[in-house]
Amino acid sequence: AAFQDLGFFGNSGTSIENEIGILTSRSLMERVVKDLELFASYYEEGRVKTSEIFREQLPFVITFSADEERLYSQDTLFKVNVLSAGHFELIDKEGAPTGTHAFGEKIATAFGSMTLTPRLLETPFVPREVLVRLQPFSSSVSGLRTNLTVSAAGKKGSLLHLNFRCLVPSKGEAILNHLIAQYNTD
Repeated sequence: AAFQDLGFFGNSGTSIENEIGILTSRSLMERVVKDLELFASYYEEGRVKTSEIFREQLPFVITFSADEERLYSQDTLFKVNVLSAGHFELIDKEGAPTGTHAFGEKIATAFGSMTLTPRLLETPFVPREVLVRLQPFSSSVSGLRTNLTVSAAGKKGSLLHLNFRCLVPSKGEAILNHLIAQYNTD
C-alpha cells in the first residue's frame, strides 16, 4: 500500500488523468496560441469556396507591434491584396481600400501597428488576395481546447492519444507539435 501511495504501483490511472489535464489546460493552450499567433487566421477565396491557409501557404508574414491587451481583444477582418512583389493594398471589412503600401513598411492600425514582409512569391508573379481575421485571444484559446482530444491509448499503460481537428493539416500538425514542446518544457 505504501508503494501505491507513492505512485509506484496501481496508480497509473491518476497519473494519466493528470497528464490529460495538463495537456488540455488553459495555460498551456494560451502559450500555444500566443507563440503561433493563432488569434490571426488567413483565408483565400476560391471560385467555389473560401479556404483557410497557414504559414508556408501565405505570400507574406505579418508582424504585429501592438499592446497585447488591445491586439488580443480585436475581432476584425481586413484583406491584403498583393499587387506586386513589392506592394500590397489593404482593404477594410466593408470592402473599401485603405491604402497601398510597400512590403516592410510599418502601418498604423486601430490596434497598434503591423508590418508585412513578403515570402517567396511565385515567378512569374501572381496577384493574391488574402482575408485576415483577428479574433479575441480568449476565443482562440477556447477554439483550440474544443478541437483537441486527449485520451489514454489503452486501459493499461501510460501512452496518450492526441487528436486535433483542423481543416488545414499543416496547421494542426504545428499546433500539436508546439503543444507537446510546451508540455515538455514544464
